[in-house]
Amino acid sequence: MNLAQVSWQMPEGFRALANLFDMLIEAAAACKVPAKKSVGWDPTWNIGINLEGRKYWFGVNSTEPETLWFGTYHCRIDPAKAAQLDGEVVEDTSVPGAYRWWRGVELNSEPVHFFSRSKVGQMRWLMSFLRECLDMARSIETPDQPPMTEQSEES
Repeated sequence: MNLAQVSWQMPEGFRALANLFDMLIEAAAACKVPAKKSVGWDPTWNIGINLEGRKYWFGVNSTEPETLWFGTYHCRIDPAKAAQLDGEVVEDTSVPGAYRWWRGVELNSEPVHFFSRSKVGQMRWLMSFLRECLDMARSIETPDQPPMTEQSEES
């Protein structure tokens, strides 16, 4: 376990993370996609939302808090098609022969400048990014999708 001192920035950082979480939920609602909160801490801490049951995940993790991630989660994809998209294809270690597609964007990068946008600008950007990712993910899904099972909100 790697312990570090908690600094005076923690209260404001926690508020900012809660605001981002609320914005992710609102972006999903604007895109008319069912969403449930998703918080995990094994092997790294992450916070985000599961979309369309658990087909997709959208959020941030503690190893790269400056990066917002969208990924296929519990759905089958065509890895050859996915490799042609912006993002990365990884083998799904929980299902032999299955793959996941992940797309990340650095929120503090030159083209994005997410943190310097107004609240309305941040929401517009999140909705646009989410719509783009959903369209891309849906384009690589295979017709033989696994049945959706109800899961708890925490994953």
